[in-house]
Amino acid sequence: MPGNSRQHASSGHKLGQRVGDWFEEYFVYPLLKEVASRLNLFLDCRFRIRKARGEKIVWEDVDGNDVDYDFVMEIG
Repeated sequence: MPGNSRQHASSGHKLGQRVGDWFEEYFVYPLLKEVASRLNLFLDCRFRIRKARGEKIVWEDVDGNDVDYDFVMEIG
């Protein structure tokens, strides 16, 4: 629609997002938990509910830009 600036995601895109989310939660997350545990690091991701942050993990990069990360490993 010409006057409508809001676009809807295609069903193919939505399916791709769901497959990717499943892969991250049930394949990548367990592997990274193991790595973080062995290296004595704290692993944060959107699959962990934390009152200390919102739904997304947003960090500032060296250029001052806010970046939304899927996984973050922290020392200490």
